[in-house]
Amino acid sequence: MKIPRLLPHVYMSEWASQTKLRIRLSGSALEDTFGRGLKGTDYLDLRPPEDRDFLTKLLHAVVDQPCGLKVHRRMVLSTGAHQMRSLSFPLADKDGRPRFIVGMMNVEHDVPMTLLERAEHPNPTIKTIAYIDIGAGTPPLPAFPPPPASEIDQLL
Repeated sequence: MKIPRLLPHVYMSEWASQTKLRIRLSGSALEDTFGRGLKGTDYLDLRPPEDRDFLTKLLHAVVDQPCGLKVHRRMVLSTGAHQMRSLSFPLADKDGRPRFIVGMMNVEHDVPMTLLERAEHPNPTIKTIAYIDIGAGTPPLPAFPPPPASEIDQLL
């Protein structure tokens, strides 16, 4: 595969603070999947509140350890249900401190859904997750958050 074909799937984010992961670069395929422009957005604000503590710990480890991260998840977005695989690695700033996360995301499956179908499926579901040793070892995975209740359960 040639590099230009990969670029729509590339992303880069920056830890702007302990709780702000600002998206600095987002390929067009990712923006199409999320149904919006992502540059400048806090990634954690895109996720449900109940997942933010888990994601903060999970993603901080990429720059704190440093290590790579491989995730396969199912997400339900306004554009439908998606099977996604991502591969992320730390990137250092000009002073040599890992502060950025750079990676690629592949959308494996895209199924349009009605509003009722989206409400019946919890979001997101992590299928597999693993840190990758790039020379500094790997941290333990943080505890997974409990699965969120579906929107239908919340309405009943």
